[in-house]
Amino acid sequence: MSAVGFAPGLTPGREVFRQFRHVYVANHVGTTVMCIDVATNTVTATIAGFSGPVGVYSDGRGHVYVANYGGTTVMCIDVATNTVTATIAGFSGPHGVCSDGRGHVYVANYGGTVMCIDVATNTVTATIAGFSGPVGYGGDAGSEI
Repeated sequence: MSAVGFAPGLTPGREVFRQFRHVYVANHVGTTVMCIDVATNTVTATIAGFSGPVGVYSDGRGHVYVANYGGTTVMCIDVATNTVTATIAGFSGPHGVCSDGRGHVYVANYGGTVMCIDVATNTVTATIAGFSGPVGYGGDAGSEI
C-alpha cells in the first residue's frame, strides 16, 4: 500500500475528485491520472499522456478536467471511457480547477491569470488578469448573479 492507502505506485498530486462511483487522482510524479472505484478501493484505470497533472475537477456532465502543469495545458477526460477527449492549450502553469456549474471551468494559472473554459466547446473564453501566482480556489455556493 502507498502512503495514502490506495495502491502500490500511486503518488497523488494535490487534487482528488469524486465523480459518481469513482475518484480521479492526479498522479503528478507518475504523469497519469488514476481512476479508483470507491466501492472496492482499487485502481480501475490509469490514464496516460499527462506531464505533471495537479488539479482535477468535473464539469458535472461526464467530464473531468485536469490541470496539466508540466504540459501547460488542461486536458478533458470522458468518464464513461476514461480517455482524454480534448487538450486545451494556452496556459502557463495551470494548477487549481473549479466549475461554476453553468458550463464553465475556471483554471488558476500560475502565470498570473485565471482562465475560463467553455465546456461545450473546450475553448478558453476569458482570461482574468491581476493575480500573483494563483494556485487554487473554490466557489461560494451562493445564488446566481
